Amino acid sequence: MTKVKKLSDSLHQRVLGYSPAPWTAKVLKTAEDNWRKAGLLDAEDLTELVELPLPEWFGKYQDMLSKAVFKYGIPHIVRLDAFAQIDIPEIPEIAPYSKVSGWYKWTGNSWKPGKIADDSTLVIDFETVNVPTDDYKDVWCPVCAVAYTIDGDWFLWLADLDNLTTTIDFPKGCTVINHNVQYDRQFLRSEYYYKDSGNRFFDTMAAWIACRGISNQQRPVLLKTEETYRPDWCDETATNGLDAVYQFYFGDDLDKGVRDALVAEGLPFVRKNLSDVVKYCLKDVQATIKVFQAVYPENKRHRPSLISQTAQLLLGSCWLPLDGDRFPEYYPKAEAAFDAVMSVVDARIAERWAEVSEWVQTYYKWSDDSIKAFKANPDQVLATYLNQVPLQWRSLDWTPGLSGKTKGLPKWFRTTKLEDLTLKSRLTPILLELKWRGEDVLWNNDLGWHTESFGCLPHPEKRGQKVTDIFAKGFIHAVEEDVLTAPGGLQELLRSVMSTINWVSLRKRVAAIHTEQLEGYPVVLPQLVVTGTITGRCADNLWQVAANPKKARIGTELKSMLSPMKGYTFVGADVDSQELWIASLLGDSISGFCGSTALGLAVTIGLKEQGSDVHSLQATKAGIKRDLAKNMVYGMVYGLGLKGCTDYLLKALPHKSDGECKQMAQQFLDVFKGVKSDHTGHYMNGLASDCFNVLEQAVKKPGQPTPVLKCRVTKSLDGTKDYQTTKINRIIQASGVDFRDMLVCLQRLFYDLLGIDGRLLMTIHDEIRTVVAEEDSYKAAYALQLAHLAVRASFIDSLGLDCIPANVAWFSAVDIDPYCLRKDPSDPQLTPSQTEPIAKGQAVSPKQLFEYLQNNPETLF
Repeated sequence: MTKVKKLSDSLHQRVLGYSPAPWTAKVLKTAEDNWRKAGLLDAEDLTELVELPLPEWFGKYQDMLSKAVFKYGIPHIVRLDAFAQIDIPEIPEIAPYSKVSGWYKWTGNSWKPGKIADDSTLVIDFETVNVPTDDYKDVWCPVCAVAYTIDGDWFLWLADLDNLTTTIDFPKGCTVINHNVQYDRQFLRSEYYYKDSGNRFFDTMAAWIACRGISNQQRPVLLKTEETYRPDWCDETATNGLDAVYQFYFGDDLDKGVRDALVAEGLPFVRKNLSDVVKYCLKDVQATIKVFQAVYPENKRHRPSLISQTAQLLLGSCWLPLDGDRFPEYYPKAEAAFDAVMSVVDARIAERWAEVSEWVQTYYKWSDDSIKAFKANPDQVLATYLNQVPLQWRSLDWTPGLSGKTKGLPKWFRTTKLEDLTLKSRLTPILLELKWRGEDVLWNNDLGWHTESFGCLPHPEKRGQKVTDIFAKGFIHAVEEDVLTAPGGLQELLRSVMSTINWVSLRKRVAAIHTEQLEGYPVVLPQLVVTGTITGRCADNLWQVAANPKKARIGTELKSMLSPMKGYTFVGADVDSQELWIASLLGDSISGFCGSTALGLAVTIGLKEQGSDVHSLQATKAGIKRDLAKNMVYGMVYGLGLKGCTDYLLKALPHKSDGECKQMAQQFLDVFKGVKSDHTGHYMNGLASDCFNVLEQAVKKPGQPTPVLKCRVTKSLDGTKDYQTTKINRIIQASGVDFRDMLVCLQRLFYDLLGIDGRLLMTIHDEIRTVVAEEDSYKAAYALQLAHLAVRASFIDSLGLDCIPANVAWFSAVDIDPYCLRKDPSDPQLTPSQTEPIAKGQAVSPKQLFEYLQNNPETLF
C-alpha cells in the first residue's frame, strides 16, 4: 500500500480521463527501501482529505487548457503569425506635417488627422522626455509616437509641447508589438482602467531573452572587451537592447544619437529638432518590425506550447491599484524616517571627527625634527611613525604637511572635510571603529576591508572579490548576528545605518513610479518583462524584487501600498513548495508512482511537526538548524554546488571559517544529493539522488525541454558543456514557469466561466494575485483552487505518475485580503516608516472553502 493519501478515483478519472494504476509489488519493495534509508518508514500521511465539488463544465485538464488557449491566445497569435509575414515598409516622408497635437495618418504624400482602429495589429514606439517637478517624482512624458499596422498604414502622434501629458488616447482590442513593450504600454490611457482594454502586448525583448538570453554567469564573459578567447556560444547571443539585437540579426548599427540627446537635453532638444525626433521614432519602428520577424519564429520554436504563448499575452496586461491614501505618503514617510536616522548618524560622525581632530592635533602633529628626518628618508621615518598609530588608521596617508598652517599634520587629515564624511567615505568605518568578530576592520588597497586574523571580509555576493563597501545590504545579517560590531553606543548606530539600506536602493525606483488616477484611485502598470530571465520568469526592477516588510528596515512596506479599490478585494495564493515538488516528481517518475522516492514522500506527506519534512530531515542528518537547511535545500534544487553552498554558509554563518563552512556544505551535499558512483556515474544514497540523476539526463537532451510544456533552453546555453549548474537550475525553474503559465490561463478561463468580476494583478514566481469584487471573493478562491488542481494533474500526467495526492491537490490556503498585497494576510506590515498596523485579511483553507460551498452552492455554480 502506498503511504500517500490520494483523491478519489472518480475525481482522478474526471480530471485526467483515466483511472489510477495500482502499485506493483516490485515498486512497493523499492519504495519501502527508499523510505527506510531516509527514516520515513513510519511516517504517516496526516493530510485531511478534502474534495471540493467540481462544476459540470470541469473536465480533463487538457480540454480546459485548450479552451483557454482558443479564447485568449489564438486570436492574437493568428495576428502575430500574419504580421511575421508582411513586407518591411518604407519610412514615409517627415514633412510637411502639422505640429498640432494628436494622431495623424500617412496618406501616401502627407500626414492627415486619423486614428488607429480597434482590433488592429501594430508596432508602436514612443519617444519621451524627463520633465522636472517640484517634488521627488521622476516624470517622463511622451513627445511623439509612431505606429505601423498590418494593413500597411503609418500613424503618428504628436504631443502639445506646451502642455505635456503622461498618457495618450489608444484603441482597444489591439495586438501591440514593441521591444520592451511594457515601457510603451505605460503611456496608453486605455490600460489604466479596471475594465480590461483587450489590448495584448508582444515583447520582442522578452522573446529574445527566451531564445538567446544569457545567464548572470555568462554576462561578464560576453561583455569582455579585451581581445581574449571568446567561447562559441558568444556568437549565438548579444545584450538585450534593440540596437544590440538589431545588430546581431542584421549586422547594422542603429544610430542612437537622438535618443542620447533626448535623455541629455530633454524638451529643448525636441523643440529645436522635432523632425529628427519623429524620423528617429519611425526608424525604430521599422527596425522593430525587422527584429520581430527574426525573433518571432525563434520564440515559437523555443516556447512551442500555445499555453506558454497565451500566458505571455495575459501576463503582459498586469495592472496594479494603489492605496490612494497611503501611497502618496509612502515616499515622504520613508524619506523622513531615513533623514531622522541620517541626522543621528551625521551628528555622531561629526562627534567622532571632533574627537579624532583633537587626537591628531594633540598627539600626532609632527615635530620640526621629525619633518626634517622625513625629508631625508621618508619611507623609513613613516614606517617608524606608523608604529605609534592605532592599527585601524595605518592604511591612511600619513605624509606630513611640510609648511604653513597644516605643517606636521598627516595628508588624510589635511584633505578631509567634515561635509565629505558619508557612509561611502573610506574614513567612516575607521571613525566608527568597526570590528569583525571582535577584531579591528582594516583597509588595504589590494585586500579591501579585512582583519589581521580572518583575512578579507567575505564578499556577500561574489566570493573572492574584495569588499569595498561595508554599509551594504549583504552585511545586514552580520550586524544582526553581532559579527560586524562597533564599540559602545556605536553598535546601535550601526544597526540604524543598516535600517536605511533597503530605502537607499529603492528611493530612485519609487520616485520613477508612473501612476494614473482615472477612476478615483491611483494605478501603476509594472514594467514587467514577461520573460525576463533565461528560466522564463517575469522580471522588473521593483515589484518583482520588492522585499517583504521588515520591522527594522525603512521602506520595506512597498508592496503593501498595492491595495484594492473600494468594493473590491485581492484574492491570491502561493503554490506550496512548487519547485521542490517538481524536483520530487522528476525522481518519482523513474518508477511512475507518487511518493516512491524518499524525496517524493517527504515532499508529499512530510510534516515539520513530525520531523519528516525535507528540511527537518536534512537538518537532522547534516547537523544544522532547519531554517538554514531549508534555504540550502532550495539552493541545491536550483543547482547550487559545493562552492555556492559554501558561499551561502559563509554569509549565513559569518562566525564560521571558510574551512568549517566548506566541510558543512560537503556534508550537506552528500546527504541531499548523494555520492556519485564511479561505476554508473549516478548519484546514490542521498535524499534526492533520483531527482538529480533525472536532471543530469535532462540537460543532455537537445534543447533541454521542460517535461510539461517543452520549453527549450536558450541558444547561448544549448550545445555548450559549461554552466551545468545553470542548466539544472533552468529545468526546475522553467518547469515552475510552465506551472505558472497554465495557472494564469486557467485562472482567466475559470473567472469567466464562474462570472467573476476580476482581473489578474501579477504573478511573483510561485504566487498568483488577482483583484475581484468583494461579493465574488469566495467564488474567486474556488476558481483558483480548481485551476491549481488541474495544473497539478497536468504535471502528474506529463511525468507518467499514478495519482493525485491529497496533500498537493489544493492550495493550502487562498488569501482574501481587502486591505493590501502581502505574503501573509495576518501580517500588520509594520516598519520604521509604517507604524500603523494594517487590518488582517483571511486565509481560506480547502476545508473552509468546502464548508462555504456546502452552505452556498448557488453562489458558485
